[in-house]
Parts: sequence; structure tokens; C-alpha cells
Amino acid sequence: EPPARLPYATSTPGVGGAVGERGRYERYQVTELLGKIPQYEGSATPHWVIRLKRQGGTTAWCRRKLAKAFELESVEDVGCCGSRDEVDALVTQHFSIPLGLLDASGPALDEEGARSRVPPVFKVSCIKRAGAALRPGMCAGTAYAVVVSGAAEGALETCKQTLVHVLRAGARGRCGQDAFSLCAARSGRV
Repeated sequence: EPPARLPYATSTPGVGGAVGERGRYERYQVTELLGKIPQYEGSATPHWVIRLKRQGGTTAWCRRKLAKAFELESVEDVGCCGSRDEVDALVTQHFSIPLGLLDASGPALDEEGARSRVPPVFKVSCIKRAGAALRPGMCAGTAYAVVVSGAAEGALETCKQTLVHVLRAGARGRCGQDAFSLCAARSGRV
């Protein structure tokens, strides 16, 4: 059971208001920042790394959809860096599909062929060839964009003060299933 009230990351006051509304995914955006993509070295199994956007759904749901679309034997063949399970958000996330399993069943799948197999519930923003599957720990971070409605007077100044504090000290953010890490804000936009 989650706590009734979570602590603030800084000593600056909250801004009040509400974040997001059901069905308004653009008000809460989550973007997975991919670290270095493994380069293809000839002996490794090549993969397609696909960056896609989705509205709603979970990482497991995405992996099931992609495994079915690419006719893979197991959902475990679809690689990912971690879970981005904010179902009321517009989420940008990366997945990998092994080319070796695809090539065994017919002609090699080129970038356009891979793009055409992605289910229409996803919007593909990028496809790249990689030397290995994505796995937990390959994510360089997560970026959030949030629209707050009904914020208190002076909220913008409070946000700026909070950003200054976070840029100096960092803020604990949940990364992965149970691990916590010190994450520093990298954006100057408020």
C-alpha cells in the first residue's frame, strides 16, 4: 500500500493543482532516454531497435503486441530497457527485435519491412540496427513533461526554485523495479 503522502524532493513548497486528466495523454509525457546502442560486430545477433510512442498500455502489453506482429516465439524475444508503465501518459519507449529469428523464417527484414510490422497502435519515430538486444540497465534516464492545471499563484517561481535545487543536489528517482538512483535534472525549461 503506497503512503498517503509522499515527501517532497526539496524544501520548496508544492504548487498545488492537478496533473493530467484521464484520456488527455499529452498532459503527462514520459520519454525513455536510451544509452549507447550496441554496435553490430558481425558475430553477434543483430537486432532492430525501435523507438515508439504509445498512449496507454504497459511495457508488457507492448512486448506482447510486438512479439505477435513480428511472429516471434516468445514475448521474451522482445528486448526493452525497463518498464514505463504510466498508462495515463504519452510514452516514448525503445524495444529490440532480433533479426536472426526473423531471417530464419524467410528473407531478411529491412528497415521499411520492420516499420510496416509495427502495430498501428504505436507511432514509430526511429528504427536502428543494433548488435544486441536491449536489456535493463541500458536506459540513460527518463524525461518527464507535465502540464499542471489549477496551480497556485506564484507556481512558476516555485518551480524555478525547485529546478535550481534539483540541478545542484539531484533528486532521488525510482529507476527500474526496486532500485533507486540519484537523478539530476538536465533541462533548464520550466
